Order: sequence, then structure tokens, then C-alpha cells
Amino acid sequence: MGEEKLYEFMKKTSRNHYSPEKTRKLLEMAKDSISPDFIEEALLFEVKSLLNLIEYMESQIKEVETQDFGCLGNVEG
Repeated sequence: MGEEKLYEFMKKTSRNHYSPEKTRKLLEMAKDSISPDFIEEALLFEVKSLLNLIEYMESQIKEVETQDFGCLGNVEG
């Protein structure tokens, strides 16, 4: 995954709270801390997988929030 694709993915999943500078910094940190290319690719894959998981969990939360739980209407608060 290149810088542009990573940026677009991070921007989408963070709801536009991610900048190109943060993407470059993340890639530089990965390059400085992990030298072999295959490990860098593994790190990017892991980041992408975790962001996908966050996105899925957010969609599940929205689904639960929109459910009509009729039995809960009888509970006094």
C-alpha cells in the first residue's frame, strides 16, 4: 500500500481527521523502526486490518442504536 492509498484509507476511517503529514510520519516511523520491506508491508496490513475492525464495530454500534427494542419501552427509568 502506497502513501496515497494509506492516506485515503486513514482519512476515510478517521472521518477526515487525518492529514497527509500524519501519513508520512507514520510511514517514516515504520521505516525507521522496521527495516525489511516485508515487515513494513505486514505492519501496514495490520493497521489496515485494525481500522477495518474499528469501522465494522462502528457500523454494528449504529445498527444496535437504530434497533427498536419494544420490550425496553416497558422499563421505567
